[in-house]
Amino acid sequence: GILFDLLISFAISSKVYNDSTFVISGWSIVRDLSNIFFIFILLAAAFRTMFGSSDVGKTIKNVIVVALLINFSLFMVRVVIDTSNVLAHLFYNRISITGVNNTELPPSIELKNTGTQREISTGITAGLNVQNFLSGKAVEKFLGSNGVKAGTFATIIIFGIIVNLTAAWIFFKVGFMMLGRIIGLWMSMILAPLAFISKLVPGASTHVKAFSFEKWSKDLISYALLAPVFLFFVYLIIL
Repeated sequence: GILFDLLISFAISSKVYNDSTFVISGWSIVRDLSNIFFIFILLAAAFRTMFGSSDVGKTIKNVIVVALLINFSLFMVRVVIDTSNVLAHLFYNRISITGVNNTELPPSIELKNTGTQREISTGITAGLNVQNFLSGKAVEKFLGSNGVKAGTFATIIIFGIIVNLTAAWIFFKVGFMMLGRIIGLWMSMILAPLAFISKLVPGASTHVKAFSFEKWSKDLISYALLAPVFLFFVYLIIL
């Protein structure tokens, strides 16, 4: 539960993405390599001009547009991430859990401030009312109507184990989905220049799908929307 809560609070923290120096360094390297690629494109356009090609002007125009997009790609990706994190915090801060920490967290929460994250796992458990399946009153009522039998008692124990293991597996899986969101958005930031430059490469979406603009944009939107959509449904459960 604690790991689950920490990963959610980190996944929607803008500082995790904006203050990651290795991401900025990685993006700078990929951007510089992409700018070098422009030189080869312009050289190819020059050779095509020498041989009488008529679409060189269109190529140069596309190169200029993509060059601008590449140099502003980190900013554009940050806008998408920050927008999704602000939306996620709208639901995150509306989740109120009785008897636990309900402090409102801004999107720029510090990583070191690990004591202020909300106990979302507690809220989900309370909202689904899982703990009442094996409460003392429920067990007494069941045994009172069916008699105390070894088989009945074993069934209750097995059912309790299954319920707890299922809940633990769900928290574990969702927690690592949030970790995957962090890593996925980091990679989207770093590889943004390659995604834009792929628009200049004929057939990139078919032959180099891993670095194509279509796949990159789809992954960016998917990772960005993961947190707000999940927290929206959590809010409905706990409401």
